[in-house]
Amino acid sequence: MSSDGNWRPTIVAAYGKAAGHMMHGFLKCLPSDFTLCHGVVSMPLGSKEFCTRHTIDADKKFNYLDIFLGAYQNLPDKTSVEATECVLSMFKTYAKHEDLLFINLISGGGSALLSKPINGIDLEEKRRIILQLMHSGADIKDLNIVRSALSDVKSGKLGAHFCNTFPHGQGLSLIISDVIGNPISIIASGPTVPTSNDKVIIKDLINKYSLDDLLTPRLLCIVERTPPLSYQWENIILLSNETFVKSCCNIASLEKCHTVVLTTSYSGSVELVADQIYNTVQSIHSNLHDKKESAYNFFKDEYISLATTYDKIILIASGECEIKVKGNGLGGRNQHLALLLLSRLKLKGVIILCAGTDGEDGPTDAAGALISAETKALTKEYCLDIEGAIDNCDSYNFFKHLPESHIKCGKTGTNDIDVADFCLGKQYLFIKCNSVVGIFVLISMNVDF
Repeated sequence: MSSDGNWRPTIVAAYGKAAGHMMHGFLKCLPSDFTLCHGVVSMPLGSKEFCTRHTIDADKKFNYLDIFLGAYQNLPDKTSVEATECVLSMFKTYAKHEDLLFINLISGGGSALLSKPINGIDLEEKRRIILQLMHSGADIKDLNIVRSALSDVKSGKLGAHFCNTFPHGQGLSLIISDVIGNPISIIASGPTVPTSNDKVIIKDLINKYSLDDLLTPRLLCIVERTPPLSYQWENIILLSNETFVKSCCNIASLEKCHTVVLTTSYSGSVELVADQIYNTVQSIHSNLHDKKESAYNFFKDEYISLATTYDKIILIASGECEIKVKGNGLGGRNQHLALLLLSRLKLKGVIILCAGTDGEDGPTDAAGALISAETKALTKEYCLDIEGAIDNCDSYNFFKHLPESHIKCGKTGTNDIDVADFCLGKQYLFIKCNSVVGIFVLISMNVDF
């Protein structure tokens, strides 16, 4: 409220894979007599079900509401730019309200859904650079450094546009994190977190990912003209990977399962993560068979207790791995991780599920894949070439021949992080938590391995 007891004029922008759900939840929290000036929602293509479901409520709360569906395959496009320009146009439209409140509802995928290249760079140039980074296995940190340098709204530039127009206004960002450690400057490329471009780091990344042909001296010159930013803004993390994992543990306890969280921050190459997962499962599998009370967690280089009164144990690991794309296949890092684990899998009674919480894995309609010894037997029966699919990064087409292993749940309307679970036993538990798909390892202690 403003000092005179009236509601403060407010505009809202929601962008990211959870934009629809976030806007819906935000509107439910508002007082019945509070009407917002203007809202913009930028969601991924395929989110129409959220759009339709929430628009009825939104129409009652906004004087004006604009909804955009874009960022096909998580790349900025013309619709992303239109959504961003609509957000910026709100500043001009409501410039007479000196005390305007600007609320941002931010989630993973926001980097592609809120996009406007800096003057002098066109969208196609930026897309080519981002694609090169993705195919080169760049992690989210490196990806966002380059994205931000080429953007007119990332790294705090959106907040700067607002503060320059409304020096007495107030900014607030409510965030769902999809990044390990929840660094607010990285999530959706930190549009309301003032960050200076480090020109030395950008030049290092050009060498690291062989971007010389794309990030030309002309583009570098444009990037270097960006001035440092400084302003006050409140950024609040609402949900994160840790929240998701905790919810999974709570659900597992209701199913009379003991849960062990191996890590909430796995990272590095997909090959390294596959080794850590399989070696940990192998240790637990062997030690349970020998009735030992501990096993080795290769993620943290420490022993974990297996002593429990429960009949089942669920192991959870979450994080984000990197993959260097080669060949001309189709897939994503979760399906590729499942494929690597399938190539290693020799243990009976083990089920492994690798999936993304957003319901999407790379440029595919699958969230991930579920594998077991039975899956491996089917690959031999169907004469499927595991190593060939790995070499060609063709995990999607590989699992297409195994429909019961291919997880296709559709867009979940959120984006926390990737999760990998391993299930030991003849049963497995597939948990769907608040429309978020996870991966779990179930160990049934009463199973004859």
